Amino acid sequence: MKEKETVSLLQFQSSKGIGSVRGKQLIEKFGSAWDAICWARSARHSVPPWAEILRQDGPRRRAETEFKEAQDRGYTLFGYGQAGYPRRLTEIPDPPLVLFVEGEASLAASNTLSVVGTRRMTPYGAAFCKALIEDLKAYRPTLVSGFAEGIDITVQMAAVEAGLATVACLAHGLGATYPAVHTGFRKKVVKQGALVTEFWREERPIPSHFVRRNRIIAGLSSATLVIQSASTGGSLITADLAFGYHREVYAVPGRTTDPQNKGCLELIRDHKAQLISEPQDLIDFLKWERPDSGFLDHNPTEKGAGAQGKIQTLVTEQSILLCLQKNGKMTPENVQKHLLLSNGQLMEWILRLELAGKIRTEPGNLLVLT
Repeated sequence: MKEKETVSLLQFQSSKGIGSVRGKQLIEKFGSAWDAICWARSARHSVPPWAEILRQDGPRRRAETEFKEAQDRGYTLFGYGQAGYPRRLTEIPDPPLVLFVEGEASLAASNTLSVVGTRRMTPYGAAFCKALIEDLKAYRPTLVSGFAEGIDITVQMAAVEAGLATVACLAHGLGATYPAVHTGFRKKVVKQGALVTEFWREERPIPSHFVRRNRIIAGLSSATLVIQSASTGGSLITADLAFGYHREVYAVPGRTTDPQNKGCLELIRDHKAQLISEPQDLIDFLKWERPDSGFLDHNPTEKGAGAQGKIQTLVTEQSILLCLQKNGKMTPENVQKHLLLSNGQLMEWILRLELAGKIRTEPGNLLVLT
C-alpha cells in the first residue's frame, strides 16, 4: 500500500495543475492520494478539472518509472502523510508531496537548526560559522542548509568536521551536484547526514527551484539563523518564509557599511528576527537540552550589568586592542590563543570592536587596528 501511495503522490507531482497546495487539499479530503485518484477515475458526472487531470495515463507511467529508479539507486522516499515524513513540513501550507533522500540523517531530530547566508561570505562570517558549530556541538543538533557556496557550505562542512549531522536541501534532483565544485563535499554529507530534495532525479537547478527549495529549509526546522545576507537574495526569502510559518528567526548583525550585512540588519530592524551577537545567545533562546545531561540552565550574567560587568568589558576590550597593537595583524584563532577566550566570547568582541570602528578584518581573515 505504501508503494501505491508513494507512486500516487509522484503522479500528483507529475500532473500539471496539481501542485503541493492542491495535492494537500485532495489528501485531506479523500484520506490519501490513491483514494483521490480512484475517485477521479470512477466519477461519471460533473467531473471537476482536477479529476480530469488525474485520469491521464502519462503522469502515472512517469511516476512509476521515477519510483523504480529511486529504489534501484537506494534513495529513500518519504511521502506526505506517510511514516518518516517530517512533521514540521506538514505544518506549512505547501509541503513537498514527496521527498527524495540520499543518506541516513533523521529529518525529525528535536534539535534542528536551519542556517543560511550569503554566497559572498566575509572572513567574519566564516569565523562566526565555525564558532557557532563549536559552541553547538555539545547539543548534537542537526544543521539544515542549502549546500550553496559561502555560509551554507561553511556551516555544513564545519558540522561534518565536528561529527554533527547535516541536511543539505537541493534545488535539483539527486542526479546532479550544484554547484559542481561541491562534488567532493557530497560524499561527506551523505555519510554523516543526508541530501534532500523534492525534485526528480534528472531535474536541473533553475531559478524557480531555489525558491521552492528555500521553503523546505525553513520548514524542516523550528528555527532559522541568518549569518550575513545582502538586502535581497535567497537567505532573506528563507527568513521571510520561516517568519510566515511562525518559526523562530535569528540574525547576526554586522557593520552597517558592509553590503553583506544589510539583510540581517533589516530583519532585526523590522522585528522579523532576534539579534544574535554570539552563539551562546542562540543557545539561550532555543533552550535546547544536552543529550547527555538533560536540561541545561545557563542563567548567564547580564552583559555589562553593574560595576563588575563594566570592568570586565574594559579589560576584554583593552586586552584585544593591546594584543593587536603588540603583534600586528592576527587571525581570530591566534587572538583566542593569546587571550584564552572562548570562540563565542571572541566573536562577540570582534563584532563590538568592528562596529565601534576600532578594528577591521582584512583579506586572509586577519584582524588589524584601524
